[in-house]
Amino acid sequence: MKNYTLKEMRIRSKKTQKEVADKIGITITYLSLMECGKKHPSDRVKRKLANEYRVNTIDIYKAVEKQEKILMKEG
Repeated sequence: MKNYTLKEMRIRSKKTQKEVADKIGITITYLSLMECGKKHPSDRVKRKLANEYRVNTIDIYKAVEKQEKILMKEG
């Protein structure tokens, strides 16, 4: 799988933040903060995201890492 960000994975799955947040039991705010790299998901949330987006858990770890790199370039 190509190395996507969490937001890109959500968009590719054709789901809204509300749909994903409700399904995995987190707030929309928390999901938004994860997608922009301001919060880091727990391992439990990473597993839930992987299940929701139908990807391997390692892909979620890579997505978080990619977002961190983007933030470092911007900052």
